[in-house]
This record gives sequence, structure tokens and C-alpha cells, in this order.
Amino acid sequence: MDLYPYAHLYAGDRELRSYRSVVDPYASFVFAPADLVPAQISPERAIYRATAAQIRDRLDIMGFGEELARHYGEEADDIRLVIRLAAAEDDDTIFTLDVTELVKALADDGDLITPLADVAPDGPPVVITETPAAATALREALHQHKPHLVGFIGIFDHDGPAARLLTSFAAAGIANRTVAVLDAPPAATLELPPHYRVITAPQADPAQILDAVVAALTDIG
Repeated sequence: MDLYPYAHLYAGDRELRSYRSVVDPYASFVFAPADLVPAQISPERAIYRATAAQIRDRLDIMGFGEELARHYGEEADDIRLVIRLAAAEDDDTIFTLDVTELVKALADDGDLITPLADVAPDGPPVVITETPAAATALREALHQHKPHLVGFIGIFDHDGPAARLLTSFAAAGIANRTVAVLDAPPAATLELPPHYRVITAPQADPAQILDAVVAALTDIG
């Protein structure tokens, strides 16, 4: 057994970071459980893979856009900015998180490793709709049209005026990036924090609403 197992993060063939005995949760978060390469394809290794386009979408909706990444550069303390900068180069670049050594060490002696996160360490973006049926439709659209964002956007089951709940969120100081999808424009101007957005989408197709939600989250910057 290797006393000092490593995890490795790559963008294509270039190693971005290596971690001894643990994985930076901010590095692991940009991958989803579905990114795990099946054992029948890679029986001897435990690796997660996603394309640059998928990684970029995930980071953009969390506020780690290209402009911010370029401002801090490759020496940024936050690995999410380093990853976002690398993801700007080519849609098809494959990002790989290799945790093989850590998994083997866990099997050997039971030491705990940092788990791959399936929720954002800072809280996932939240979407509020007017009805549970609208939430269900949007959730289905997410699985069908943007499956790489499943787990990266939380869709709130709510029945009633979304604008009212949104203002309650703001009053409570909810820090999550939040988008409300309204059936009609609000009766009055809403005083909202800069990380909140409102979309009016009467009778729109759920896939179109989803595109608008992703655009709004990305626009928050």
C-alpha cells in the first residue's frame, strides 16, 4: 500500500494539480457522479471525466466565468478559477480526476478521503417556479436537455407566487444564486440582491425556460 496516495487533476494531457491523501472539494465538485468511468471500461482505475464544455457550463452558473478566471490567472488560489481558465480553450478537451490511488488506499486501510461532492460547497443555484407542476417539468427538462447540470441546479418545489418567495429569500439573506420563473410580470418593482434574477415565461416550453435559467445564472457573473 502506498503510504502517500495521490489524486491527479488533468486538462487533456496537462496536469493542473495533484493532491496527496485528499482531494480538494472545489476540484472534485466540478465533476458529477455520472462522470465516473464505468468499471467495465476502466476496471483498474477510478477516474472521473467530463468535457471542457460540460465543466464550463457547471462553473459558469456558479459564478466562475471566464472573465473572472482570466483576471486571476493560472496561479489563482481557488482551483475552480484555474479549471475554468483551462476549460476556455477547447470544448472537447477532456478533464480527468484520477482518484485511483486514494480508492485503493481506502480499500486497504479504511482511511477516509475527501468525497466527490454532489452539491456545491457554497450551495447550488436555486430556481423557484410558481407551481409544483412547473418545477417537475423544469426538472425533467434538466435531465433530458442538460444532464451534465443535474445536481448543480436546485429546483424548488413551490406552490404560489414566486415573486413573494423570492423577496422572502432576499429578506432572509439567502446567499444562493437564485432565479424565479414567473408566469406574469410582478405587480411592483422588486428590490433584489445582485445574485437574484427574475424570468417571465408564460406558457413557454420547459427546455426554453431551462435555457433562460442557465443564461440568467451565467449573467449574474
